[in-house]
Amino acid sequence: MLVVCVLLLILISAAYLFSERMLISNVASTGAVRARRAFSLSESGIAYTTAKIQSARLLEKPGEGWPDRWRGEVGFSGNQRMGSFEISYWNEQDQQWSPGVYDESCKLNLNQIPLEPVYAPEARRMLMCIPGVTLVIADSILDWMDEDEIQREFGAESSYYQSKEANRVARNQRLDHLDDLLGVRGITPEILYGATGRSKWKTSPGPHELSNAGAISGSSPKISQPHLSMFFSVYGGPSLFNAEGNDRILMNQDDLVDLYDQLNDRFNQKVATYLVAYRLVGPKDKTLLAQDDFAVDKEEETRQRAERQNREGDDTDGDSDSPKIIENRGPLKINGRGMFLIRSPYDLIGVAVEYPSEDGSLLIESPWPDNESTYSEALPDLNRELSFVRGTSISAHVNVNRAPMEVLRAIPGMQNEVADRIVLNRENLGIDARANRSNTAEDRLTPVDWLRRSGTLDLEEMRVFAPYLTNLGTAFRFVSSGYGDPNAHASRQEVVLDYRFMPSRVSYSSVREHRDLFSETARN
Repeated sequence: MLVVCVLLLILISAAYLFSERMLISNVASTGAVRARRAFSLSESGIAYTTAKIQSARLLEKPGEGWPDRWRGEVGFSGNQRMGSFEISYWNEQDQQWSPGVYDESCKLNLNQIPLEPVYAPEARRMLMCIPGVTLVIADSILDWMDEDEIQREFGAESSYYQSKEANRVARNQRLDHLDDLLGVRGITPEILYGATGRSKWKTSPGPHELSNAGAISGSSPKISQPHLSMFFSVYGGPSLFNAEGNDRILMNQDDLVDLYDQLNDRFNQKVATYLVAYRLVGPKDKTLLAQDDFAVDKEEETRQRAERQNREGDDTDGDSDSPKIIENRGPLKINGRGMFLIRSPYDLIGVAVEYPSEDGSLLIESPWPDNESTYSEALPDLNRELSFVRGTSISAHVNVNRAPMEVLRAIPGMQNEVADRIVLNRENLGIDARANRSNTAEDRLTPVDWLRRSGTLDLEEMRVFAPYLTNLGTAFRFVSSGYGDPNAHASRQEVVLDYRFMPSRVSYSSVREHRDLFSETARN
């Protein structure tokens, strides 16, 4: 009897252990399936958003807070619900999570700040337009990113960092993420991300908890202590592709013969002749050339100009026995790279070119006269077909419809009075910088030309500032949350889509959270 009892006890214990292990295995496998399902739903959200942004880019809609659906559900046949996803972004103005995506061109892109010594004063001015940026922080950011070890007046290079901590050096390259700033002299987590010292993007809302309060009530934004992440970005920039994915013609390329042929194929001989002649000799009235009011280092500028002249002299001496190759295109004799750059389509509107020829000067009128038909019909085509990259010394691009006052003031050469005028007039026109407010047709469908039509900027000012303005950026940031079951498993990915390339690329991705309440309950 005793032996039987012992055997029964052993068998019961073995059965209990077996059943416990099977239960644990079942919970684990169920959790793994739900985790994979939630992650797949999150991936579906990314694919959905990629297509949605591309569609909006084709319509030239704004890149932030589009007023239509940012949620989706996925089901099997027979309407059996598989799960859902939500697309959200951290709304800096309202200090809450909102449905939609964030256009990174609303911020100042640190990777577009000029690092050349000649532009050091302008780069410092741009950075110091941002609240919380001191002289020390501004120069230290520039030293952190530039490739040399020459310390700026208030900056810090590797020698400074090594004196504070062994084996610590300056980054000496452009930034991949805002976290890269945490090594910069004078920047703490609190200065970069606010009182918590942690990016809001590293937290996410729960299922179906996205707020639409700002869109519905029209309430004022919640004021928070400004911090650098509200105004700085490291994503986006100019693109050589249009929204349809076709190559734009690079207007400021060196090979003018190839430029002429491309323009002739894409447009016609009249357009090709005018644009290449402009590159060769500039406008007839040189006072129409845009003048940037940069803060530059005059001594460095003089030194660089002398170096360029010496190089050109050496090139001339070396090529004295080799005559320059001249190619004829239409009435033009093309034998150089072009003395003049084209900054934006506004350089071309109503501007005549006087081209010297053997038979006397040839006056070439602009194919685009200064009238409303040009602005409404031709201007969108020029922006779509042509790229003006390299037209300016600084490549900053800022969303004029959405960027806060501080970022507008950081636009190269922009005075505070001009930025104030832009903000005031876009509010009067209903082009509201806050996401999820009522979007007018003016806001959705027009490019930056509303500045000229409304009288905010005159044509001369448009020629100066248009190269730095956009109404739709190339980088969009959001969190895609996949929910396998209500209140069960969630998978969240922070994503930055980069439309400088075709097809678009994910330039940053991070899985932020996995949560499975079913598994947690089973473990407890």
